[in-house]
Amino acid sequence: MGIRSVRDSNAPWMAALLEKVPNGYIFVCGGSLIHEQVVLTAGTLRTEVKDVIIHANYSREQKYNDLALLFLREPAPLRPGLDTICVRREGTDLRDCSIHSYGLRQTGSSQFDLRLREADQAPLPYTDCQRVLRGTRKGPFFQLHPSFQCTTSDVTCDLGEDRAGSPLTCPDLTRREHQLRGVVAWGVGCQSQQKPGVYTSVTEFYRWIDFQVTDYFGYIESAFGPFNQV
Repeated sequence: MGIRSVRDSNAPWMAALLEKVPNGYIFVCGGSLIHEQVVLTAGTLRTEVKDVIIHANYSREQKYNDLALLFLREPAPLRPGLDTICVRREGTDLRDCSIHSYGLRQTGSSQFDLRLREADQAPLPYTDCQRVLRGTRKGPFFQLHPSFQCTTSDVTCDLGEDRAGSPLTCPDLTRREHQLRGVVAWGVGCQSQQKPGVYTSVTEFYRWIDFQVTDYFGYIESAFGPFNQV
């Protein structure tokens, strides 16, 4: 348990979104490679890519529907250490899950190294999550949007400088694969019972993700496999 530094090959789907500035690049947020030419991330982004589709009902204030699809100019050269994460219409329980995020290590006035880190996550039921959040500055009448899902962790220090868009992934032992189950909507820093991790549920938005990717490329069937058909 806790934060672990890992090699990129342990999470070959992990993407770091950077914005070009006059003296280099700025780290914006994390993302997940869900197709050789598509990165799924949060709605808050500023990076340059070929095309971006942000959910039409995204709320910048409340973080509802906090998803964006980035379509790359060229397909990623998939290989060992660089691969896609599985997106499924239905997933297993949120057990043995992890969040991957990039932490920044300053190496100069305008340069940094990205360190990929990982922390184990345990599921927190919706009602329990809402109850905990009502005990924070959000107030006793806070309503957690049903498209969110929550986790807890034993993390005792910050996982990264900006975790928005970072993936929550869980193993499916039957299919022998890792599945993308959530996208960080709220900061997941030093967690405790007073600060659960809050994610946009990927399975809740599977239809939207599948439609956008399938339509963009003009596929006849689902971009994520025929077994995902509704």
